[in-house]
Amino acid sequence: MVRNTAVVVGIEAMAATQGIDFDRVPAPGAAATPWLKSSPLIEAQIAAIRARVAFLEQDRFLATDIEAMRAWAQESAWPAPVTAHLPSFVSQIS
Repeated sequence: MVRNTAVVVGIEAMAATQGIDFDRVPAPGAAATPWLKSSPLIEAQIAAIRARVAFLEQDRFLATDIEAMRAWAQESAWPAPVTAHLPSFVSQIS
């Protein structure tokens, strides 16, 4: 059950990161928007996600990306603010 939950969390995080990245890409002819930054905690997680899964520019087979995100979700190296809100999940994956 924890594995399935990690898959869902991973997919949701991957989709959220994709959406954030879409907001950061300027429309053709528009100026860049460098002020679109999240908190340092979220930016660190976005960087960790992008280290595992590339931006989805076109359709591709996602099983490898989903597995990478499942592994990301089950890592025990979650930042303290996250572990404080999910202590039972963290104890299951540690």
